[in-house]
Amino acid sequence: MFAKFMRFIYYTAMFESNEIVLNELLIRYYRAQAPSCKSEAPTLLFLHGWGSEGAVWRGVCEKLAHCGYHMYALDLSGFGASETPKNPYSLDDYARSVFKFIQTLKLKKIILVGHSFGGSVAIKLAATHPKIIQKLILVSSSGIRKMTAKKRAVGFIAKCVKPFFRSRYMQPFRKKLYILIGAEDYTATPKLTETFRLIVNEDLALILPKITQKTLIIWGDKDRATPLKDAYIFEHLIQNSALVVLKGAGHYSFLDKQDEWIEAVERFI
Repeated sequence: MFAKFMRFIYYTAMFESNEIVLNELLIRYYRAQAPSCKSEAPTLLFLHGWGSEGAVWRGVCEKLAHCGYHMYALDLSGFGASETPKNPYSLDDYARSVFKFIQTLKLKKIILVGHSFGGSVAIKLAATHPKIIQKLILVSSSGIRKMTAKKRAVGFIAKCVKPFFRSRYMQPFRKKLYILIGAEDYTATPKLTETFRLIVNEDLALILPKITQKTLIIWGDKDRATPLKDAYIFEHLIQNSALVVLKGAGHYSFLDKQDEWIEAVERFI
């Protein structure tokens, strides 16, 4: 029993909160590694989805501790405890911020893990800086921007009703309307409204063939936020890629089916 307890202590990762200034913004990040971690071990860098934060990866980091990786998770600008940019951010801006983080902390042997919106940021970074990203893991990534009838309707309605919702008294009704038409993300982060517009208007399909890194694509077959058909587009357009579909998992497959998700990641690395 004592030996088992000591092995648990040896492999348990401390999920520590830290802060750093990047591009004049205070950024919160988390660092996790087991005492057994060696300096030459790979570095897993986790990027969260829209409306989420770095702490969402805590359970994953703690369970991956036995592998001896260096692990970092960011609160991207405007999310969690990180400061919101004064001006709207594009995907390029977010990618540059993550690149600056890597440079500042002198991270090496990076395996970049991006969920949803974080996947879009990861794609941008992997395509523009292929030498610093060794491998890529995309988890229900966004980035395929097809202009469906629903999206056209949302855009038209948003444009038409905007003048009527300028008063603060009308904001509760504005939020209810966006929820009704399926555009919750538009109002979920009011300080990032313009940033959200920039993000969702950029289709990443054209740069996916530029990704040269070995890539793992993980998707839940019950994902309603990013449809499973997008996973097959990613697999087709990224040359050196493999797709793992987790049955019964939704958009947050690394929470819904955590053990299966971690097993897939360990096999890939």
